[in-house]
Amino acid sequence: IKGDPRIAYATMLYIRVSLLTFNWQTLFINLANTLRYSIKRTQFKSINNSHSERKILDYQATQTKLIPILAYTYANNFMSHFCQSLHDQMLEDIKSSKFKLMNDLHVLISCLKAHYMQEAIDSLMVMRECCGGHGFSTFSGITGWIEAWSPNVTLEGDGYVLYQQTTKKLVKMLNKASKGSHINSEVYPYIETIHQVAETKETSEEVRTSEQLLNVLQAALCHQLLDLVSKLQTQDGHSFDVKWNKIHQVQAAQVSRLHAVYMTAKAFVEGLAKANLKAKTKEALDKLAKIYLCESILRYGEYALIKGYVTPRHMVGVSSYFLELIESVRPDVFGLSEAPIFNEGLVQGAALGNLEGDYASQLFELAKFSKLNTKTVLDGVKDHVKPLSKKLKNFAKM
Repeated sequence: IKGDPRIAYATMLYIRVSLLTFNWQTLFINLANTLRYSIKRTQFKSINNSHSERKILDYQATQTKLIPILAYTYANNFMSHFCQSLHDQMLEDIKSSKFKLMNDLHVLISCLKAHYMQEAIDSLMVMRECCGGHGFSTFSGITGWIEAWSPNVTLEGDGYVLYQQTTKKLVKMLNKASKGSHINSEVYPYIETIHQVAETKETSEEVRTSEQLLNVLQAALCHQLLDLVSKLQTQDGHSFDVKWNKIHQVQAAQVSRLHAVYMTAKAFVEGLAKANLKAKTKEALDKLAKIYLCESILRYGEYALIKGYVTPRHMVGVSSYFLELIESVRPDVFGLSEAPIFNEGLVQGAALGNLEGDYASQLFELAKFSKLNTKTVLDGVKDHVKPLSKKLKNFAKM
């Protein structure tokens, strides 16, 4: 083979970067379907002084399922653009036989791919369930996406394997930083200051700004990584192999996943700050960024609480703020979900994506074209089902 064989690896990195883009595109398509349905579908006469039924999107239970997915999808969008810029820079570096960024990008993409693919399939399931029985139908469009997307969870590598690759590099970078080596702050932004972060605490009574929320995630990540390194280095009679693959493997994956979440949140917050957008659009996206931050803290930020960076009161405040943001951004949800749709045909091709909201008639019309519905009685009913039914009736009389 002529040339450096490492260049071939750039192809796999390109596939993984592309998967991040396909990820947010897929979720936006299905969010449009689901939110159009949720706005048109009404259930229960629960509105005071009204005989009208409430839109299902106006129930908090539905909002807290779908709006965080919308926030995550936008975060994924910002992060995928960040990774694409790193990939473009890597290709330029390769022309000069510089391969350092390739390894750094591999480390970042490994945890992102593992986390994003699982989040996507979980989100698709949530959207399907939010549409009830209509969502279960093949003609809703969502079930087909679930089937098509599910292989991506293990495509190009199992999640645990990819997570471990990232964590191994984080441990290595932490050891290098402790010896005074310079670390790429663009890919490992907290490594050089990890001990300072671990020694600080949140002093404000409330945690509500994007910077404060991002700092909570960073503190949780720093503390969890330091805790893992301490356990791996402790002389307890177990070999590194046993510690890594049997005793602390789950925590190693958790560190990597939290790295993916933190880097995504950071890209969202910083990318939004630089974006040239209208004030109202930026305000709505800022709420989504905070929703993503709050939910991430509530799901993955326990080490910030365990190690004392925040107090239980702070965490209760984050939970309340999360619900406040959900309610506040509700009027903008439809516009935020519709704006990124790049191919209306992918949405309108599904019954729930009907802009007129007549999803029941659309489901019926689509069902007419099913092979199962082309005959009044299916083949085999007379020869097999009816005789079996008769035998069962006779058996029941015995």
